[in-house]
Amino acid sequence: MATTLRPVLPSPPPDPGPDFLARILKAIPVWAITSEQRELRLSLCRVLLDQGASHPDCLAAAQALLMLAFQEEPFDPATAALLAAAETIRPFLSPKATVIAALLAVRAAPGRR
Repeated sequence: MATTLRPVLPSPPPDPGPDFLARILKAIPVWAITSEQRELRLSLCRVLLDQGASHPDCLAAAQALLMLAFQEEPFDPATAALLAAAETIRPFLSPKATVIAALLAVRAAPGRR
């Protein structure tokens, strides 16, 4: 019997909206580069989450970027913490993804490696 795997994370990621690019380019001119380097990517996520309450497009972009970061480094404590923070602001993960993220966050906690 073949098993069908369903994606855990939402597909497609949240849409940042048409005004997002102009706002983020003004705030962080090197945003495209920061998405590739771990620390800078997480810094960008923090900036976007800070603006998320008043700018839903920034929150959507942070959520999408965190989905990528979580897939690339599921055991990273900083990524897990930001993913949990984004989920608290406005839930976007499926129930299964929420459980997996919580389990991996526990596994990634300091002293558990």
